[in-house]
Formats: sequence, structure tokens, C-alpha cells
Amino acid sequence: MGTERGLLSRACGLLLAALLASGCLSLRWRRSTTDRPPESERLAALVPGVSDLDACLHELGAPNEVWELPGGGTALAWAWSKSRSLGASVSIPLAEHANASFDYDRADATREAYVAFFDRSLVLRELRRGRLADLRAATSPSLPEPLLEPDAEQ
Repeated sequence: MGTERGLLSRACGLLLAALLASGCLSLRWRRSTTDRPPESERLAALVPGVSDLDACLHELGAPNEVWELPGGGTALAWAWSKSRSLGASVSIPLAEHANASFDYDRADATREAYVAFFDRSLVLRELRRGRLADLRAATSPSLPEPLLEPDAEQ
């Protein structure tokens, strides 16, 4: 039984080697960085309840995103990301004009952010760090309810 299994393993290995020898195998590794987090000294200069929008813009510069908060406040986000990707492609000719191919990518991307939350008077109420998508989803206003048709009962 063990010799049959070993023979089968070798046969599969030889078949795979023959297929790859006639085909193409490529490996990819990519890394990218977009923007950088604000410096901690600049963040420390911002005091909730005291700092206003002008102070935030002076310390951190232009934000990447701005959105309205429920209740009339405003949120500004300074975001950055780092990503890494590892991938492989295999292409094997089957006939004169036909190929079999397989592609695999594993990406690891995060978009972190500092989000400053302001009240209606544009005074800083809170400064939070986290994943931008999570912070935005938790603080974005929900879609308004549809308006009733004029002839609908109330």
C-alpha cells in the first residue's frame, strides 16, 4: 500500500512538473503606502472642547474626507493606508490556441484614520483613531425615510 501511494505521488509530481515546464508560472509581491498618519505632537495640540476647526486644519492640514454627522455636526478624516499583496499565476497551454490559467492574490490592506468630530459650532468634541470604514459607518447619518405620497393616509 505504501509503495503504491509513493508511486502515485511521484507520478503526480512528474505530471505537474511536465505541465509547468511547458507553461508559465509567475509570482508577485507588491507593497504600497498612501499618505502617513498625523504626527503625535500635532495631535496632542488639539484639545476637545477647546480647539476649533481652524486649529485642526492648521495642525493637520487638509483632510482626506469630510461628512455631516447626525444633529448637524461635521466629521473630518485624515487617513492613510499600507497594503501588501502576494500572488501567483499559472498558465499551461492545452492546445494550439487554448490555455488553462489560474490566478491567486492575497491582499492585506488597511485604511486607518484619525477622525475629528465637531459640533454645530465647529468646536472639536472628540478625536478618534480606527479603521476609516468603521468610523464612517458608525457616524454617518442613515438614509432619510421616503416621503409619503400626497394621497397616502397619515
